[in-house]
Amino acid sequence: GAVRPLLGESKYAEYVHGADGMGDLGITPSQRTVDKRSAVELLRDLIEQSDEPVTLVPLAPLTNVALFLRAFPETAKKLHRIVLMGGSTSAGNATAAAEFNIWHDPEAAAIVFQSGVPITMYGLDVFMRPGVTSAEADKLVSSPEPSAQFGGSLIHAFIERLRVSPITLGDYGAVASAIHPELFTTEMFDVVVDTSSGPARGQTICDRRDSFLKELEPLALADSAKVRVVMDLDVEAVRQLWLKTIDKGWS
Repeated sequence: GAVRPLLGESKYAEYVHGADGMGDLGITPSQRTVDKRSAVELLRDLIEQSDEPVTLVPLAPLTNVALFLRAFPETAKKLHRIVLMGGSTSAGNATAAAEFNIWHDPEAAAIVFQSGVPITMYGLDVFMRPGVTSAEADKLVSSPEPSAQFGGSLIHAFIERLRVSPITLGDYGAVASAIHPELFTTEMFDVVVDTSSGPARGQTICDRRDSFLKELEPLALADSAKVRVVMDLDVEAVRQLWLKTIDKGWS
């Protein structure tokens, strides 16, 4: 995959995810052989091999996806939609205005949003809401299921690192919204990714005005895109879906 954004240098969030990206749990490195293809080539091959339209669920900055869309536009036509974790209709977390994944590579995000592929944005409006408590993590760690033990340990690591409980399930919510859209409420907005060098760089500017005002003064930027944004969810149903997925005996 890309080691840096389209412009500028890479930015990391070790203060959240740890040096290894998995909470510094001391996980044994995978022994699997690294695929010799680039991430862009791998995306192309997997999508071309699919007999059905493909839904992409990127959970990180969108550099690889943007490069794929530009390099292989014909293959990209097989995409059904992109459900991405990133953005916000209000405030940010990497900066006052921008969410981390979009802020890390605004140019890539703009390419993806303007690609014509249907986009669903699972962002900070709902990101923090489904969470797991320390007590629930204890229960997972004591489960006979290896997946539950790992999930519980990871939850504990994040609670200790960030000193907050419950801790958000984060990325999982975006995946769940792609698989179980009935648990989520979405709205369509005109969205522009700010690619300027100012304090709003990386902001996803969402036009939430009522239709009357939009008709009087449309979003004044030509590069806006129609984006479906997740605005609400059934928090408990989404939480229980995660718990029962990683721990078959959860009750």
